[in-house]
Amino acid sequence: MHLRTKTWWFTLLFTALLLGICCVPQQTNTGTDIPSETDNKTAAEIAYSQGFEYYKQAKYKEAAQYFNKAIGLYPPYYAAYIALAKTYRAQRDIVAAESTYSQALRIDPSDVRAYIGLGALYVEIQRYSDAVSIYEDGLAEDSTDVEILNGLAFIHRKTEDHERSLEYYKKSITYEPENINTMFSLATLFIEIGMPDSAVVYLEDLKQRKPNNVEVHEKLAETLFDMGRFPEALAEYEWLLQNKPTNSTHHLRLALTHQRMKQYALAEKAFMDAAALVPESALPLFMLADLYITWKKYTTAENTIRQALILEPANSYGYVQLGDIYKQRGVNAMNAWNKNKSKDNCATLNTAISHLETAVSYYTKTKNDETYGEYAGNESTRCMVRLEALNEDMWFYCK
Repeated sequence: MHLRTKTWWFTLLFTALLLGICCVPQQTNTGTDIPSETDNKTAAEIAYSQGFEYYKQAKYKEAAQYFNKAIGLYPPYYAAYIALAKTYRAQRDIVAAESTYSQALRIDPSDVRAYIGLGALYVEIQRYSDAVSIYEDGLAEDSTDVEILNGLAFIHRKTEDHERSLEYYKKSITYEPENINTMFSLATLFIEIGMPDSAVVYLEDLKQRKPNNVEVHEKLAETLFDMGRFPEALAEYEWLLQNKPTNSTHHLRLALTHQRMKQYALAEKAFMDAAALVPESALPLFMLADLYITWKKYTTAENTIRQALILEPANSYGYVQLGDIYKQRGVNAMNAWNKNKSKDNCATLNTAISHLETAVSYYTKTKNDETYGEYAGNESTRCMVRLEALNEDMWFYCK
């Protein structure tokens, strides 16, 4: 080939290659290496789910880390703020919880979950006026929210504004007539304001709805007992013991119910069952001793009290009981003396004096006790008045 022709071909080839390179479409950065908002939200939801799993396991430190991660990935993530605030509450970090709830309110003031959580937080730390304020703000967003209404009812109940409390509970039950928590709270309020009949209506309704709910049966049993409806209370305590046979408190309440019904032998057995379940506790023995005193089995009562005092030697109630026993023995002997005041009956007079002096000595042991001191002081004074009269008889008849 001719040299000029070769040169021409090389030039043409080079130009074509150059044009080909220049004309190849250039790759542009479409942003695929930068996460989109959708990607961030998905990642935030994954972090939220991981945090929730840790929260359910009470691993609050790890839960908080993942909830914070979710918020970092997607700052408007309202549910993550609520979960994080709950986690801080569980950790008793009040400041952080309050701050996080406030952030949630700024993100979406129309969602009542933050009002509910922040209100409950203020109730926990007894900032009742702040709780009322935040709950009322929540009601402005949703006037039918039962949790907020119940929260306000609870606060007014705690501050003894029973009328307002009842008003809010009744509103709540209007919106959710079958809400178990509201029904139970309303029954409790009725008991506190002296309307036990109304309480029983709600508790009986609850028992029908939740027949295996122990707390409902306990509240109903206590209410019926306090109303003097002992056979009905007895049935409730028997049900409770069928479901929780090792509950010593239920045995004690059953025993008291039998005692009020004057079924002393059944009461004795129930007290003994309770004592066997908690052998380290003196309470069942003191209560059993009360039964024996009512039953007028004074010697058995005294022995039982001494057993209880071995367990709790500083328990003032035991000494009050012993004082009552010896006071009654002294009164019985004094009555026998008064029926036959004669030199031949001086032994009875001596017995009366001895028992009453012993009673005074036991009462004196509890004279400074906040609970029993006033009663013991009054009984001791009565005993001393009797002793004064008996000592005069002793000088006149038996010297």
